[in-house]
Amino acid sequence: MTSVITKHLNVFTAEQVKESVSETNNNTLYLGFGRVSPWANDAVPEQANTSDQNMRDVWSTMIGGKLITENSMEHVIERNQWATGISYSAYDDKDTDLYSHDFYVITTDFNVYKCLDNVNSSNSTVEPTSTNPATITQTADGYIWKYMFTLNSEDKYRFLNDDYFPVRTLTVDNGSTQWQVQSQAVEGAIYLIKIEDAGTYTNDNVSIVITGDGTGANASCNVNTSSNTLHTMTIDDYGTGYTYASASITGGAGSGGSLRVVLSPPNGHGSDPLYELGGSNLMLNVRLRGTENGTLPIVNDLRQIILLKDPYTVGTTNAYSNTTFSQLKDLSLTGVSSDYDEDEYVYQGASLSTATFAGKVVEWDSANSQLLLNNTTGTPTSDTLIGDTTGSTSFVTSVENEDLTKNSGKILYIQNIPEIQRDEFQTENFRIVLKY
Repeated sequence: MTSVITKHLNVFTAEQVKESVSETNNNTLYLGFGRVSPWANDAVPEQANTSDQNMRDVWSTMIGGKLITENSMEHVIERNQWATGISYSAYDDKDTDLYSHDFYVITTDFNVYKCLDNVNSSNSTVEPTSTNPATITQTADGYIWKYMFTLNSEDKYRFLNDDYFPVRTLTVDNGSTQWQVQSQAVEGAIYLIKIEDAGTYTNDNVSIVITGDGTGANASCNVNTSSNTLHTMTIDDYGTGYTYASASITGGAGSGGSLRVVLSPPNGHGSDPLYELGGSNLMLNVRLRGTENGTLPIVNDLRQIILLKDPYTVGTTNAYSNTTFSQLKDLSLTGVSSDYDEDEYVYQGASLSTATFAGKVVEWDSANSQLLLNNTTGTPTSDTLIGDTTGSTSFVTSVENEDLTKNSGKILYIQNIPEIQRDEFQTENFRIVLKY
């Protein structure tokens, strides 16, 4: 018994992940960030891992995060940028490894095309430009292209980079040419007949007979009179409704020629770009804007981002659902002898190693005598709070706990990154690509 996981399952899985964070579902997904401590080599972060110990460390060093919404993610495919002098693959319904081939391109005008014929693997030298939704186009180099869609300004800004660009199948008419492409796709049309064996033919009087369960397809073929072989196929009418078809040759005072019909995908080229182009990757684009209305600190740096699913509100088993969260313990102090340093440890007890409470300083607000800590252990009391590096002392007057129950939910993704210094007037734009 043999089995295979199809590309469609990968696309479907990506669809389910995207839909799981829609407003109609109860799942929540957050981009979390943290870790103020430097790596051993800050320019080369340590390799992330999925051990339980590392998961606990991620929680301990977490600073905060932001809710990911459905419009913050989109299906993407690899960016095959059209360039002259490259032989692009042609769509082939019998290609068992189609999605590893560059059978589509994106052009300088941000138009996306599927290659239907590459002129026997010749180099492409003319960039396609036609955006006619109802037809295919043949460029001067002989390539045949099917226009699929054009990226809009939002797509270019949020989901386009050097490696990927977005792809989707529309479900409603949004007035775009893509909707016209989808709605005008021809099911079962024949756009290519491949010459498998050129045979031997002594004259140009050959006829092509197409048989199958569709109607209307018609083709012709030229003979190379120097080599006496079949040379060029021309589809005179693409027909419609074919789910199987074959083509045979008569006449030409010869024999041995063999043809193979390449059928369109179900519902026709352009009817379902997401599945036709294999959009099994998801790009998440999440932007942290300054303090996000005062909920996230901006005075320290970060070196780690994560994806966190369905965490609990601290002290409960209820799903947290606010737009942002802070995972810092907030201490209000009195009697502060001197300033605390960012990244130093503070503690209560005889020493840091034997402390009843300890935490790492993420932010010290001297104007308001306020400490924000992560990597905390124990529970703060009215005892003296001591800075391990500065020796500063103070007393805790009130405590505001973290927003999330530690170790709740599921950490789905961890990425260790070089240091990013946050700033009140800065926006960090994080793009994460999940591959399925």
